Amino acid sequence: MKSIKDEDVEKWLRVHGFKRGKPRNKKKRKGQKHRKHRKFRRALDPFFSTQEWKTIRYKVLVRDKATCQCCGRAAKDGFVMNVDHIKPRRKYPELALDMSNLQTLCSSCNQGKLEWDMTNWTDPLVREWREKIG
Repeated sequence: MKSIKDEDVEKWLRVHGFKRGKPRNKKKRKGQKHRKHRKFRRALDPFFSTQEWKTIRYKVLVRDKATCQCCGRAAKDGFVMNVDHIKPRRKYPELALDMSNLQTLCSSCNQGKLEWDMTNWTDPLVREWREKIG
Protein backbone atom coordinates (compact mmCIF):
# COMPACT_ATOMS: atom_id res chain seq x y z
CA MET A 1 0.00 0.00 0.00
CA LYS A 2 1.29 3.43 -0.97
CA SER A 3 1.81 5.92 1.87
CA ILE A 4 0.44 9.42 1.44
CA LYS A 5 2.83 12.28 1.97
CA ASP A 6 1.88 15.64 3.39
CA GLU A 7 3.05 17.33 0.18
CA ASP A 8 0.63 15.18 -1.85
CA VAL A 9 -2.25 16.15 0.38
CA GLU A 10 -1.32 19.83 0.17
CA LYS A 11 -1.11 19.62 -3.63
CA TRP A 12 -4.47 17.85 -3.91
CA LEU A 13 -6.11 20.47 -1.67
CA ARG A 14 -4.69 23.32 -3.75
CA VAL A 15 -5.73 21.71 -7.06
CA HIS A 16 -9.30 21.22 -5.86
CA GLY A 17 -9.71 24.75 -4.52
CA PHE A 18 -9.24 24.17 -0.81
CA LYS A 19 -7.18 26.70 1.06
CA ARG A 20 -5.45 26.07 4.30
CA GLY A 21 -5.96 29.06 6.52
CA LYS A 22 -4.52 30.16 9.78
CA PRO A 23 -6.28 28.91 12.89
CA ARG A 24 -8.75 31.44 14.23
CA ASN A 25 -7.93 33.25 17.41
CA LYS A 26 -11.04 32.94 19.57
CA LYS A 27 -10.00 35.54 22.10
CA LYS A 28 -12.16 38.63 22.37
CA ARG A 29 -10.72 41.88 21.15
CA LYS A 30 -10.73 45.00 23.29
CA GLY A 31 -14.13 46.62 23.41
CA GLN A 32 -15.89 43.58 21.94
CA LYS A 33 -18.96 42.65 23.94
CA HIS A 34 -20.21 39.12 24.36
CA ARG A 35 -23.57 38.64 22.68
CA LYS A 36 -25.76 35.70 23.43
CA HIS A 37 -27.38 33.97 20.49
CA ARG A 38 -30.78 35.40 19.58
CA LYS A 39 -32.60 32.09 19.97
CA PHE A 40 -31.05 31.65 23.40
CA ARG A 41 -32.22 35.12 24.43
CA ARG A 42 -35.71 34.38 23.15
CA ALA A 43 -35.85 31.13 25.12
CA LEU A 44 -35.12 33.13 28.26
CA ASP A 45 -37.96 35.58 27.57
CA PRO A 46 -40.90 34.50 29.76
CA PHE A 47 -43.41 36.11 27.35
CA PHE A 48 -43.05 33.24 24.87
CA SER A 49 -43.88 30.69 27.59
CA THR A 50 -47.21 32.26 28.57
CA GLN A 51 -50.50 30.56 27.76
CA GLU A 52 -51.81 33.78 26.17
CA TRP A 53 -48.93 33.83 23.66
CA LYS A 54 -49.30 30.14 22.84
CA THR A 55 -53.05 30.57 22.25
CA ILE A 56 -52.74 33.67 20.06
CA ARG A 57 -49.83 32.11 18.14
CA TYR A 58 -51.98 29.07 17.34
CA LYS A 59 -54.88 31.31 16.20
CA VAL A 60 -52.54 33.24 13.86
CA LEU A 61 -51.16 30.02 12.37
CA VAL A 62 -54.73 28.80 11.73
CA ARG A 63 -55.76 32.19 10.28
CA ASP A 64 -52.81 32.22 7.87
CA LYS A 65 -53.13 28.47 7.13
CA ALA A 66 -49.51 27.97 8.32
CA THR A 67 -48.32 29.67 5.13
CA CYS A 68 -45.63 32.35 4.90
CA GLN A 69 -47.36 35.64 4.15
CA CYS A 70 -44.25 36.94 2.38
CA CYS A 71 -43.14 34.15 0.02
CA GLY A 72 -45.99 31.61 0.20
CA ARG A 73 -44.05 28.64 1.61
CA ALA A 74 -46.11 26.26 3.73
CA ALA A 75 -45.49 24.19 6.83
CA LYS A 76 -46.95 21.15 5.05
CA ASP A 77 -44.00 21.33 2.62
CA GLY A 78 -41.56 21.04 5.53
CA PHE A 79 -40.75 24.70 6.14
CA VAL A 80 -40.50 26.08 9.67
CA MET A 81 -43.10 28.76 10.38
CA ASN A 82 -42.70 31.64 12.83
CA VAL A 83 -45.32 34.04 14.13
CA ASP A 84 -43.83 37.51 13.72
CA HIS A 85 -44.74 40.81 15.34
CA ILE A 86 -45.21 43.35 12.55
CA LYS A 87 -44.50 46.23 14.91
CA PRO A 88 -41.73 45.12 17.30
CA ARG A 89 -42.78 44.10 20.79
CA ARG A 90 -39.97 46.12 22.33
CA LYS A 91 -41.24 49.40 20.80
CA TYR A 92 -44.98 48.58 20.96
CA PRO A 93 -45.56 46.35 24.02
CA GLU A 94 -49.30 47.10 23.95
CA LEU A 95 -49.57 45.27 20.57
CA ALA A 96 -47.81 42.11 21.75
CA LEU A 97 -51.02 40.02 21.81
CA ASP A 98 -52.96 41.88 19.11
CA MET A 99 -53.78 39.53 16.21
CA SER A 100 -53.68 42.40 13.71
CA ASN A 101 -50.02 42.92 14.64
CA LEU A 102 -49.06 39.27 14.04
CA GLN A 103 -48.25 37.45 10.81
CA THR A 104 -46.91 34.04 9.83
CA LEU A 105 -43.47 34.03 8.18
CA CYS A 106 -41.13 31.19 7.26
CA SER A 107 -37.81 31.17 9.06
CA SER A 108 -35.96 32.58 6.01
CA CYS A 109 -38.28 35.56 5.62
CA ASN A 110 -38.34 36.15 9.36
CA GLN A 111 -34.54 36.22 9.54
CA GLY A 112 -34.37 38.68 6.64
CA LYS A 113 -36.91 40.97 8.28
CA LEU A 114 -35.33 43.36 10.73
CA GLU A 115 -36.91 45.34 13.53
CA TRP A 116 -37.28 48.46 11.39
CA ASP A 117 -39.16 46.59 8.63
CA MET A 118 -42.83 46.80 9.58
CA THR A 119 -44.33 45.46 6.35
CA ASN A 120 -47.71 43.86 6.98
CA TRP A 121 -47.73 40.97 4.52
CA THR A 122 -51.31 40.07 5.52
CA ASP A 123 -52.61 43.39 4.12
CA PRO A 124 -54.66 42.80 0.92
CA LEU A 125 -52.98 45.77 -0.84
CA VAL A 126 -49.51 44.33 -0.15
CA ARG A 127 -50.63 40.91 -1.39
CA GLU A 128 -52.02 42.46 -4.60
CA TRP A 129 -48.78 44.40 -5.16
CA ARG A 130 -46.72 41.24 -4.53
CA GLU A 131 -48.76 39.26 -7.08
CA LYS A 132 -48.30 41.98 -9.71
CA ILE A 133 -44.53 42.06 -9.42
CA GLY A 134 -44.03 38.46 -8.78
